[in-house]
Amino acid sequence: MSKLIKSNNYKKVNFGSENAVDLSNFTELNAGSGRKGDIGITETCGSYRVVLYSTILSLLESAENVKVYLGERMIAVKPVSPDTPGAYEIKKGGIIYSSDLAEKIIALATSVEFKPNATTRCGRIEQVQTNEDDTSTVIISFE
Repeated sequence: MSKLIKSNNYKKVNFGSENAVDLSNFTELNAGSGRKGDIGITETCGSYRVVLYSTILSLLESAENVKVYLGERMIAVKPVSPDTPGAYEIKKGGIIYSSDLAEKIIALATSVEFKPNATTRCGRIEQVQTNEDDTSTVIISFE
């Protein structure tokens, strides 16, 4: 059961006081030191999904459909119209429901450990290219 912290359950110590804890012996934790990535692969009960995070969605100007092109160690994600053959639909939260696409991305990201029943972040935006129709194609690297 959770314990409610009341103001009298801890001491208040002013900076420079002899009771202050010396922080010089502490190791700094940094949010940037964890594994980050611009896309995610979610595995749930043997089914895979691809998650495009906010940076990519913003660069794609919140496109509802995309084409994905596979390179040797990269993918290219390009916004397209809904009637484009072979296009993936981006659902709420930037999710593409395609186990096949996720498995192809997993094969590119060989240095990443994908855990079951979890979302694993991977890939970094390598560059953004402007298309002839003024949309942007996002190139994501897995090295």
